[in-house]
Amino acid sequence: MHTGWSLPGGTVEEGEDFSAAFRWEIIEEIGVSLDLVDLIEVERKKFISPQGESFDFLLAVFEARMREEELPGPTDDAIAEGLEIALFYLADIPSEMILGDRQKLTHHLKAS
Repeated sequence: MHTGWSLPGGTVEEGEDFSAAFRWEIIEEIGVSLDLVDLIEVERKKFISPQGESFDFLLAVFEARMREEELPGPTDDAIAEGLEIALFYLADIPSEMILGDRQKLTHHLKAS
């Protein structure tokens, strides 16, 4: 288990559209609807388990706008997964983000 903030995410089932999977994860974890969903980055990653098993995967990063003006309370999925959900201004993005997520955010937000 990683400790720190991260971008929302999940797995994409075989045959499932990346954008549809992203929208579904946002609804499940955060409870908001999205507009203007754009795929902005795809990374090839390798995961190595503590047992030494290794597998390659793709990490897709999206940019989107939420329709709601405020975050709702925690969803059932967020509670079950022990997630804390928050919005941050660019200047306040936490330094303790995992998986290089802080660098992705600052790079893409400064570029847009």
